[in-house]
Amino acid sequence: KATGASEETGRALASALDSVLGADASELQHHQRDQVNAEVEEAASDLGRGLVKDAIPGEDAARLCGQRLSVYAGRHSPHELVGATVPGPCGIGSVTVSQQAFDPHHPDHAQGVDVHVSTFKRNVHVDPSEAARAELAHTAAPPPPPPSFTSTDAVALAGPAQR
Repeated sequence: KATGASEETGRALASALDSVLGADASELQHHQRDQVNAEVEEAASDLGRGLVKDAIPGEDAARLCGQRLSVYAGRHSPHELVGATVPGPCGIGSVTVSQQAFDPHHPDHAQGVDVHVSTFKRNVHVDPSEAARAELAHTAAPPPPPPSFTSTDAVALAGPAQR
């Protein structure tokens, strides 16, 4: 891709973001952790936009799979996307596009519609130490399902393809 991020570059960036999510944040204040998490979430969205910058509708979507962060980015034909279910990255979840999400006949969508989905192993909107304390307080409860979080902020129907 001439001006967008190549998948190789995307993998390197996703790996770096994945490492940030795995770093020990115990020394950070709560607001600092929130800021780091928000910046990682925004960077994952930016990465999705970069991966589809020069994509063609229907071209294979990029799927970057990490231990803590996974990203899906694809450009879709608007007529095929309305009412479709888009798989999440690396088999984690899916997003169903409602019939009212956008007008597939609108001229802005002639180049396709970009879809970016980011999933996080842990909820980046929750303090991990608070979550651990809450989990310890409920040790008698059955175990929760495997951790997976799809950020509604990071799931983006980005609208018309950007050229």
